[in-house]
Amino acid sequence: MIGPDDLGMADHLLIGLTLLAPETFYPAHVHPAVEIYIPIGGVGIWSKGNEQPTATAPGTMILHQSGNVHTTESKLDPVLALYIWRGDLVTSSKFITD
Repeated sequence: MIGPDDLGMADHLLIGLTLLAPETFYPAHVHPAVEIYIPIGGVGIWSKGNEQPTATAPGTMILHQSGNVHTTESKLDPVLALYIWRGDLVTSSKFITD
């Protein structure tokens, strides 16, 4: 919605929506941008770093600092969340494989 190449122009800010289908696991990844998620609908399971995954209800802010490994998972219901990226918007996410 807002970003360098989006409807609202911003060089160091990216704002949009993400939708996870039911029973979807978005694998461990990392990126240099600071990321904020605000779930809008559905309860997602969010993890970051070595912390235990946590069920997070709509309206709760989730902060991923630059370089934090994190995952997201939906269960029976889809999860809709607003995301905000700040900082390095050019470097893509790197998925972590074992």
